[in-house]
Amino acid sequence: MNICKNLLSDKELFFLNSICSNFVKTQLPHNRNNYVRKNLNIKEELLEYQKRCSKYLPDGYQLYDLWINKVTNKTNIDDNYHIDVADLSIITYINENFEGGEFQYIFKNEEIKVKPIINYSLIINKEIEHRVLNVTNGERFSLISFYKKIQKKQKTLI
Repeated sequence: MNICKNLLSDKELFFLNSICSNFVKTQLPHNRNNYVRKNLNIKEELLEYQKRCSKYLPDGYQLYDLWINKVTNKTNIDDNYHIDVADLSIITYINENFEGGEFQYIFKNEEIKVKPIINYSLIINKEIEHRVLNVTNGERFSLISFYKKIQKKQKTLI
């Protein structure tokens, strides 16, 4: 796991905060957790952010999904450890005016907590088991980017 600072510009943070203050979910909660999501258009929104993120990725990864997660004291109760379906994920914190909601992951059989800080980004691969601890007060917003490894097409001599 890597931690990066300031991948979002002030203008992008303002844009995301305006979405969060008038949050309208576009995706129902998943079965394994109850995060509420607002999908973003990867071809139109946060294009400069996407470019900055690409500098921290290994070659051969492509963004395929981008959304805002909203977590409250009613949404992620007892979130279980899980791995993402994406080959690589970037979680960028949009706010920090809430209590709880730490990102917790397992590394060498040890549970490690990361306190959300505005504009800090976590880069994780699909092998890292993680979860979001309960939010006890307020609303936790994060920007989630899912990347897939581009599969090279096999070349044949025929």
